[in-house]
Amino acid sequence: MEKEIVACIKDINIKYLKSGQISKVVFPMERQEAHKQKIIHLITRFFIISHSPKGDTRYLIQKRSKNKAEYPEYFTDSSSGHVIWKRNLDLRKIKEDAMRELEEEFGIPSRALQIIKFHELKDEKDNKETEISYVFFGIVEYNTTLKPNPDELDIEGSRFYERAELENILKTEKSIEYPVEPTRINKESLGTLEK
Repeated sequence: MEKEIVACIKDINIKYLKSGQISKVVFPMERQEAHKQKIIHLITRFFIISHSPKGDTRYLIQKRSKNKAEYPEYFTDSSSGHVIWKRNLDLRKIKEDAMRELEEEFGIPSRALQIIKFHELKDEKDNKETEISYVFFGIVEYNTTLKPNPDELDIEGSRFYERAELENILKTEKSIEYPVEPTRINKESLGTLEK
């Protein structure tokens, strides 16, 4: 299996990410080594919604596979993953990583996305590591076919949810703490940005 080289950053340089100076401050490291050394690294988080013909909003949420080493069977965002280190890394390339993860986890091709919007940078810490997440919002076509990857996701729990269902999950089920409140994502918050 090919080693995954992720984009890492020193704590002192995080402030430069907000100004878009990504490639100047990130460096490559093999993913397992970054985790072992607790090196800060970049990830993407994607929150996807869809609108029914009647205008109802549905939220795409994944339930992680029971075989995942981290947070097995937890509910989380639509898709997430490490930012792969590349020369001249910029927001466009990070967005491509977010779209790649969405396709790997749910089988949704980038052409099914009607709108993609970069929302914010978030500093995420837990007892194991620190990650800097690039949070994206998106809208997919209502009839988009989902093909959840069984290696990544719990097939039955990974799907579109109505707002009340999602609110219930956030209250009663194991879920990863979100950097944003997913039920606040709507067409208005996305504006009219194109891909």
